[in-house]
Amino acid sequence: MLLNQRSIGDMRASGPTLNLGELRIGTLRDAQELMPRLEQAHETVIEERNHIAAFQQRLEFSADTSDSIIAQMKSSEADIRDTDLVRATSDLTRSQIMSEVAASIAVEADVDIERILSLLQ
Repeated sequence: MLLNQRSIGDMRASGPTLNLGELRIGTLRDAQELMPRLEQAHETVIEERNHIAAFQQRLEFSADTSDSIIAQMKSSEADIRDTDLVRATSDLTRSQIMSEVAASIAVEADVDIERILSLLQ
């Protein structure tokens, strides 16, 4: 979201905003007549500088916010990876237990079949 799309003004003394390129101060009267124009140019420069500073602050805030979001995303990714690892370990342990139980049942079944066969003979 762009809060202010105003571009940076031309702050050259000879530029159209300040228009100070053709000033001539030959007498005290010339200097006195130019004072309001110079004061206005000074105010214009200060306003532009404040505009640039505010824009810089918004950029820094946006950069800080982006850094924070990236850090949170990395933390979330690590949590997800940890959860996936725990799930995989749990599945492996369950499979190992099931294999051991199946092997135990198979051994028991073989022993029982051998007992039945021996009784039949």
